[in-house]
Amino acid sequence: MQTLYTLEAQDQDVKPGDASRILQKHFDQSRQLLSYLLYFIIEIARYAETDARNRASKHLPSEEDLNVNIKLAGNELLWKMLEDASLQKALETDKPHLQENRELIRKLYHDLVASEEYQQYIKVQGRDKKSERDMLEFVFANIMLPNESFLSHIEELFTNWDDDGDFGGRVRCHRPPLSDFPRAGGGRARRLGMLSVTEWSLRPVRRTARRRPSASPRGSG
Repeated sequence: MQTLYTLEAQDQDVKPGDASRILQKHFDQSRQLLSYLLYFIIEIARYAETDARNRASKHLPSEEDLNVNIKLAGNELLWKMLEDASLQKALETDKPHLQENRELIRKLYHDLVASEEYQQYIKVQGRDKKSERDMLEFVFANIMLPNESFLSHIEELFTNWDDDGDFGGRVRCHRPPLSDFPRAGGGRARRLGMLSVTEWSLRPVRRTARRRPSASPRGSG
């Protein structure tokens, strides 16, 4: 639909190939937004290790400072994401780490640590597929999306957020890799809200749609 609106708004006649070019541009913007959201989830989870190092390096660390739980950094679903070649390529291309986001990642991580859901997660010894997935879904839906600073940050970076970012606060796991992201005219063309990225991947879902999750480094409880 955005492609049609763009073509309608053009003053001059539409040239052959314009529709495909504009459609591909929209697909690329949606892919960049999706990979950035995945990057943010990954970095919030990985910050557990950074927090542990920072607290242990205090001049006079407490017993608690020396025993920060880094279970989240070893989330198994997160590691599937980190080890996926298609996501690695997308992050290398998009370079989300060059954005000024480290302080926001730190704050969101501390919001997460303060939550009851996180405290329950790290209390449990061992891992199971559902709890690993549910925790990453919680990071996205309950820590990132409700945060005004995060939303402002995303809106500044992505002009397509209003169109592609109408998420229902849930993520889903599905299969097709990021490299399968729709090319113009391809059968996988759909809105970001209904996208799949890979077995581990985020699947943002609209409020009216069904629901589920997504995945950072190895640490243990």
